Amino acid sequence: APMQTLWGRLTRSRRLVPLRREVLPTPDGDELILDHLDGPPSETHFILVHGLEGSSYSVYMQGILSRILAHGHSATVMNFRYCTRDPQNVLRAIPNLRPRLYHSGETTDLDLVVRTMSSRLPNTKLVGVGISLGGNVLLKYLGEQGSESLIAAAATISSPFVLAAGARFLETRIGRLYTESFLRTLRRKGLDVASRFEEAAALIDVEATKRARTIWQFDDAATAPLHGFADAADYYARSYSKEYVGA
Repeated sequence: APMQTLWGRLTRSRRLVPLRREVLPTPDGDELILDHLDGPPSETHFILVHGLEGSSYSVYMQGILSRILAHGHSATVMNFRYCTRDPQNVLRAIPNLRPRLYHSGETTDLDLVVRTMSSRLPNTKLVGVGISLGGNVLLKYLGEQGSESLIAAAATISSPFVLAAGARFLETRIGRLYTESFLRTLRRKGLDVASRFEEAAALIDVEATKRARTIWQFDDAATAPLHGFADAADYYARSYSKEYVGA
């Protein structure tokens, strides 16, 4: 699977469909960047949530969007904070405005997007699709919302139901091959946030972030303290979707 993922990143197109960008203000003074696929009038609208270090321009997201369009539907991709890509350079991530990143248990941004799209499309069925980390976020969100959910149907792909187990697997030899490219950009983002915001610098362990060679180490040094968790183990225990959907 890791080799298939790497092959896909190298050979598949990142520009299969036209996207319309929207800046959605958040209650904490930041911005969520939404990329909309405008299809023909339809009874179904998809809300897509990408995986670790992905975006609307990830090859797998473009593939899903192209199939949604081919079937006559529309869609909205929620780019996690600091994951939005510059349309002129889809490999460049655009920094966000607040001292935070994103993580597997963060569902308030998704809730904002779902409620926004539901209010705009009151007679349209919303369908959620989450990939990898985005799948965990989507499943956790559905569990939190329960019968009150505005999402009528959902599907996830390659979602880590138990985050700690997934992080430990990624420490194996083949897992390290898969995650090294993610870690390069994650370390850079963590250090950038610490350099731009004093409050983030007070929370993130900068030296440990520089040394991080596994996802667990990065989450322990940066993700967990930045977002109010005691450490990586606490973050994983409070964020994994299995706890919320009863899988």
